[in-house]
Amino acid sequence: MRKEAVLKALRVGLRTDPALVDVRGDVVHVGAPGSLSVRAQVRDLQLGPGLSGAVAVSSSDVAVGAGEGGLVVVQHDGADLLATLAGR
Repeated sequence: MRKEAVLKALRVGLRTDPALVDVRGDVVHVGAPGSLSVRAQVRDLQLGPGLSGAVAVSSSDVAVGAGEGGLVVVQHDGADLLATLAGR
């Protein structure tokens, strides 16, 4: 999930093989060693048992309004809202 999130943030999607993406640090490496290196931030989403997800932003996006700590992800449970809308 983390690799896919980075590829989407870089606007290349799955045209780039996720096996070529290294997301272990603050600097994301895409491709063979020494090729494209970009700064991105990746955060895992807490979705519950058996579910996984991640969100990523590229460095150009992180600088806008991210503040001192960088990317902050706030999750909200929309189940109640969806149930209300479904009951209309």
